[in-house]
Amino acid sequence: MKNRVLYFSLLAVSLLMSATAFASSQQPVIHPFTTGSFSQIQDRNNGKPFLLAFWSETCSYCMDELTLLGRMQKIYPGHEIVIVAADPFLDESIIWQTMMTHDLQLTETWVFGEYFPEVIYRDVDTRWRGELPLTFFVDAQGNKYKHTGIVSEEMLHAWFKKPEL
Repeated sequence: MKNRVLYFSLLAVSLLMSATAFASSQQPVIHPFTTGSFSQIQDRNNGKPFLLAFWSETCSYCMDELTLLGRMQKIYPGHEIVIVAADPFLDESIIWQTMMTHDLQLTETWVFGEYFPEVIYRDVDTRWRGELPLTFFVDAQGNKYKHTGIVSEEMLHAWFKKPEL
């Protein structure tokens, strides 16, 4: 009986360690989004279209949009989606929890890494004053299409179905 208890205890510890290792390997890399980060993302996706969405943990419209992006990611796998938390230095656990809650399967994400977010706003778009959600649709030629406010499901379907994507 004691051997069985020991065996199941060791098995439980082993499974817990495996689950923890799996969970940590599935967590995205979180980069600080600073001046020049948008250009860096564009350069990395040179010749490939992508969608970049800015969100905040206190923005209910942003949460609705993240849920929609999670659904779109399942319908259109392989399309690049980049999200950026516009809360300076937001705790990583909140970012991971948000991604899990909205079923976003991303390998990396970004969080504002400047003490003064206005510096980032101006770098991203000289007309941006911090309104959220803010989404950029960037085509394969690098042309940017900005959308302020929540994007519609129809708009996302149209974007992801474009022949050049």
